[in-house]
Amino acid sequence: MDAARVTHKFLFRLIIIAVTVVFLGLNSILVYQFSKTVVTGAQYRGIPGKFFFKKDITTANLANPASNLFPKTGDILLSVNGIILHSESQFDSLLRNLQGKTCKIEYYDLYSIRNSIGDENNIKLDSKPHSLNIPTELLSKNTLRYVAHGTLISHIDRNGAVARGGLLPGDVIITVNGTQLITMDSLENQPLSMESIRFLRDRPAGSILTYQVLRNNIIYHLRVELASFGFSFLVLGLISIAFIFYLVGLFFTLKRPHLFVARITGTAFIMMGYLLCNSIEFYPVGYNLYTIIRSLIQNLALAFVFPVFFHSFAYFPIEITRITRNKWYFRIPYSISAVTALLMYAQILNLTTSSWVGNAIVVLLLGNLFSFFILRYRNRSEFSKEYKKLALPIKVSFSIVSAMLLVQILAQLLNLNYSNTIGIVLSFSLTIIPFSYLFITWKYRLLDIDLRIRTNTLYNIVLSSFYIGMIAFFVLGLVRIASVNINFPNIRYTGTSLEILNHQLAPELNSFYLKLFCLVTGLLFSYLVFRVFYNIKNVIDRKFYRQRLDYRYVLDELVSLLENTRELLPLLRLIAEGTAEVLHLKSTGITIFRKNKLGLGNEIFVFNHVTQTHVELQPGLSLYEAIEPFSNAISIDYLPDEFKEYFRGNGVQKIIPIKQHDALVAALFIGEKRSETYLTTQDIDILHSLVKNFAVAIENACLYEDLADQQRYKQELAIARKIQLSSLPQKLPEYPQLQVAAASLPALEVGGDFYDFLNGSVTDLTVILGDVSGKGTSAALYMSKVQGIFKTLHAFYNDPYDLVDKVNSSLFRQMDSKSFITAGVATFSLDSKIVSYARAGHLPLLHYKASENSIERIVPRGIGLGIGPLQVFANTLEISRISYHTDDVFILYSDGITEAKNSTGNFYGEDKLEQIISEYAAMNADIICKSIIADVQLFAKKTEQSDDITLVVVKIN
Repeated sequence: MDAARVTHKFLFRLIIIAVTVVFLGLNSILVYQFSKTVVTGAQYRGIPGKFFFKKDITTANLANPASNLFPKTGDILLSVNGIILHSESQFDSLLRNLQGKTCKIEYYDLYSIRNSIGDENNIKLDSKPHSLNIPTELLSKNTLRYVAHGTLISHIDRNGAVARGGLLPGDVIITVNGTQLITMDSLENQPLSMESIRFLRDRPAGSILTYQVLRNNIIYHLRVELASFGFSFLVLGLISIAFIFYLVGLFFTLKRPHLFVARITGTAFIMMGYLLCNSIEFYPVGYNLYTIIRSLIQNLALAFVFPVFFHSFAYFPIEITRITRNKWYFRIPYSISAVTALLMYAQILNLTTSSWVGNAIVVLLLGNLFSFFILRYRNRSEFSKEYKKLALPIKVSFSIVSAMLLVQILAQLLNLNYSNTIGIVLSFSLTIIPFSYLFITWKYRLLDIDLRIRTNTLYNIVLSSFYIGMIAFFVLGLVRIASVNINFPNIRYTGTSLEILNHQLAPELNSFYLKLFCLVTGLLFSYLVFRVFYNIKNVIDRKFYRQRLDYRYVLDELVSLLENTRELLPLLRLIAEGTAEVLHLKSTGITIFRKNKLGLGNEIFVFNHVTQTHVELQPGLSLYEAIEPFSNAISIDYLPDEFKEYFRGNGVQKIIPIKQHDALVAALFIGEKRSETYLTTQDIDILHSLVKNFAVAIENACLYEDLADQQRYKQELAIARKIQLSSLPQKLPEYPQLQVAAASLPALEVGGDFYDFLNGSVTDLTVILGDVSGKGTSAALYMSKVQGIFKTLHAFYNDPYDLVDKVNSSLFRQMDSKSFITAGVATFSLDSKIVSYARAGHLPLLHYKASENSIERIVPRGIGLGIGPLQVFANTLEISRISYHTDDVFILYSDGITEAKNSTGNFYGEDKLEQIISEYAAMNADIICKSIIADVQLFAKKTEQSDDITLVVVKIN
């Protein structure tokens, strides 16, 4: 299997190298031909008319005396009375018919047009010509010159060969070396025909061309000397950019040939490099075997470069699996490219001459581009946040190039003068694309490629280069100082004054002064060079983390910070960051060994100068057991194999156990130094001195955190109690026919009992009292949930039977199998004076009958909510309907009342509850409720409340 894989990699590399060699060979021939091809530096177009004014027309315009527009020498006559003139015979015939009359002429004023566009190197004939009414006698062979064949210069490169020869835009070329230049067809806005282009480009490099030019009715014979070899900066830039694309493509394909993402990405860059280099030629010199092969490959690359790039986007920077498995995502653009390539080949091989083929190719190329955006948009949800983050530089680079391309198109459409400059900027902006790929490959080490030069190696390279540069500068400076020749002035000291004499010093004395000057200047120069060298080297050392630190000062500062940090996670962050700062480490990590806190060393706080995070070790790895036997710094090589691989992959080199009273409390993980050198003995000693302080600080922080946790729990429970009590009805319902009172006393800070009043209408009142199994926080959470469900469903189900049944259906699949809820629901119908009671496993509804002075226990069948299957619950559930009269009392209560204990362990019981109800039944509901609660508390006295107490009293007025 391994041998087959090696063979596959070798064959792919061989194919890529062969294809690239062919591409580079074709490009090299093109570059050579282009460099040797004559470049005249001009653009040509056909002349719109064949008659030119020999002189200015100065006679006053009879039809429009106010006009000051008259044809001038060199202007082109376009038409007479709307008739375009093509020959002298046509012109003579027209003049005979118009003899003695006024005619309307249209002409181009070349001088005005040139000035109106503000560019002396261009002339445009796309604007509307001037029109004028003049006497026919002003048109004759004395005022007009007929040019049977001519080509107009529409643009001149100011540094080109034509400009050096003295030609100007607007000149009409009669012949070049006795040969007429011909445009592609009769339309004046067409460029030169292929035959004329070949004629110009086939001229030998360095030869002389003789241009016969008509300018302002004068025939000039201008000599244009052609360059023997030359490139424009734009062409050189395109060749350089193409070479960069080639290099990046070869880098990916040859570096990781076994990875499909590297193959597809590298192939896209190689194809793009070939196309960029081919773009330097606009018109072929001639058709031969080379140009045919190059055109066939060029069209194939042009047709498929977009889908290949699109294909690579699904794999680079990371693979989007759901897209790569969607074959239509790639079939559509590749199919469009295949059709485009067939049409291109049909056009090249002259299999079709239809005019629609060229337009169809353009439409298909644009369609391929739009299909990518459509497919990308439709599958946008498949691109994860990680993909978008990694691919951001690529997205930005393509956006910049696209924006520059759009600006270039707009500049050409708007005929802006700086469109060529934009084109140059666009060409060089293409380099952003390959560098963006290399950047993210380097930053995230994609494709398992490490482009990074080790800091230690880079430091040595930079420092060596700096040494060589400084030594060269120093030696050249001393040589320059030694070569100085100065004639010092003849200064005489008289004791009271200084005098400068006219005659020069003696040669020996001047030589002595010169040596003294060189010595002093050399010393000063050496001192300045040393200071500059010292300062620059310090900067280099700081950049590569090689500077010396005052370790004692740094350690004192770190220990001071440790003493003032009480919270555990900030302490861990401080230890990790401080250790990295003291020793200039790339990354550090720390874990503590506390049960029920951060696990047993399986959660590690990591500091790596960029992110601060927690890393979770794989379950089952017991780091504590691996580290506990050691007391000093240990290399990861001494750890079990599973830890070696993990820590080596995360850049950890050493582990420092942190012990307090011989017990392992934490472990410090040490990464590579930023200078990429090894830890020294001094570094290890510093770590051991730090660890002693770390152990004390961690122990103190753990104790402080335990105390803080206890206080926080108390505060949170107090807040929860406040929230729970606020969730109970804050206002009792008011009905003329009823008196309502309620009370709830949780056994702990929060409880599982609840009650609520649901007003269906002005004639109905539904009272709910529920009890969640257990007590405390978990019961309170269930209570809040059940209370909300009751409120929601009561809007749809008013009858207690239906309401309880639907609540059970909602709760059945959501309840923990160890929990259940009991509830009693009583609906008072004030019009019919009937109470409807449904019981879901709850205590009886107590009915005090005033007329009989007796209490009845109403116990319809029903099991607790969330206990049994839905059908069992529905079949078990019953509803009782009871008529009531004035002064009757109804009691809903939780088992916290009947099961309240006193100091002897006896229960309060239902009998005692009924007794207190009968005793206070004549009072209002509020007094009844308070009396029951007071009696229960009196019974329990100082015995701790074991369950939540909840009570609702309804008395009939």
